[in-house]
Amino acid sequence: MSHQSYPAPRQSIAEVEQQFAHWRQTRAQKSKIPDELWASAVELARQHPIPQVA
Repeated sequence: MSHQSYPAPRQSIAEVEQQFAHWRQTRAQKSKIPDELWASAVELARQHPIPQVA
């Protein structure tokens, strides 16, 4: 039986904003934005106008 992967559920702007806020509060200084957060922001930018996502 093959393992089928499903796309992650889409997140709302508010959910990603909350994830960024948590990362900002808990990150080490000058650390890079995690790939998962970048991917979430990119996905939102594909769905919404950039000013809403920025």
